[in-house]
Amino acid sequence: MEKLKQNLEVSFRSFFGFSLNLIAGLDKTSDNLKFAVVNMQICLELFIKLYLIKHGEVDKAYKDGQFRSFSSVLGAYMGMVKGNHRHIIIKHQQLNDILKSRNEIVHGGQLTEWDDKIVEAIINCVFFIQELHKDLFLQPLIVSHFYPHKLTHNPVWKKNAEALALKITKERNAPLYSCPVCYAHSFINLDIINEELNHEGHQCLSCFVIFEGIAAQVTDCPMCQAHAFMTDVLNDQGNQLFLGKCLNCEHDGKVRMCRGCKKLYRPGSIADEFKKFGHFFCNKRCHDKWRDVQSATS
Repeated sequence: MEKLKQNLEVSFRSFFGFSLNLIAGLDKTSDNLKFAVVNMQICLELFIKLYLIKHGEVDKAYKDGQFRSFSSVLGAYMGMVKGNHRHIIIKHQQLNDILKSRNEIVHGGQLTEWDDKIVEAIINCVFFIQELHKDLFLQPLIVSHFYPHKLTHNPVWKKNAEALALKITKERNAPLYSCPVCYAHSFINLDIINEELNHEGHQCLSCFVIFEGIAAQVTDCPMCQAHAFMTDVLNDQGNQLFLGKCLNCEHDGKVRMCRGCKKLYRPGSIADEFKKFGHFFCNKRCHDKWRDVQSATS
C-alpha cells in the first residue's frame, strides 16, 4: 500500500505542475483550455484517490486490485466532507463539470470554443486541491514568501482568483485587501480557508505570496481607520520604528512597537508614551510591567 500511495503522489504532482503551466498560458486564442481540462481531471482523480487512501478509506479508492472510477471516488470524498468549508471554494457540480468536459474532449473532440464556466471550474479546482493538500501534508502546494507566482501575470487567472477571493470573504464576512505585491484584489486572511492549521497571516490568491502573522501585523490605518495597515515587524528601522502600508488607502509610514506589550502605534499619537534608557513604551505602566518581568528573569 505504501508503494501505491507513493506512485499516486508522484503522478499527481507531475500532472499538477503541468496543469499550472497550461493554466498560466490560458487565453481565448490558445488551445490550452482543452489540455488544461484533461490534465486537471487526471490530477484531481489521482489526488482524491490519494486523499481517501491516506485517510484510511482504502476500499473507497482501491479494491480487488483495481482503482475505482473517478465518479465513485468523488462521491466517496463528498460523503466524507459534507458541510465542510471547502464547498465555499468549489461546488460539487464544478468537479463533475471537469469530468464531463474531459470526456467530451477525449471521446468526442469537443470543447473547441472558450468556456468561462469551465475556466472557473479548473481554476477553483487548483485552490480546492491546494487546501486538501494542507490536510494531508500540513503545507500548501503553492506558496511564495518573496516573489509572485507566474500565474498572476495571466489576466484570466487573476480575474478568477479575485472573483473567488470576493466570494469567500463575503460568505465569511471577512476583509478583502489589495495585494501589496501583485496588486490583485485577492489578499485575504489565512484563517478563512485554513481553519484546521490555525495559521495566522495573509495570502494573495492570485500570486500566492504569503505574509506570516509573525512577520506582518495588521492594525488600524491612521488615515482611513480601516483595519488594514500592514507592518513589517521583522525589520526595525531604529528607535523601535517599523515600516507599514495600508492595504485599503495605500497610506504608508512608520509605526512604533512598544517594548513591553508589543503594541503598534504612530509616534506622537499617544500622549502617555514613555521612554526609559533608550526604550519606548506606550505608557509608564507598560514600562513598569516590563521592568518587573526583566528583574524576575535576570
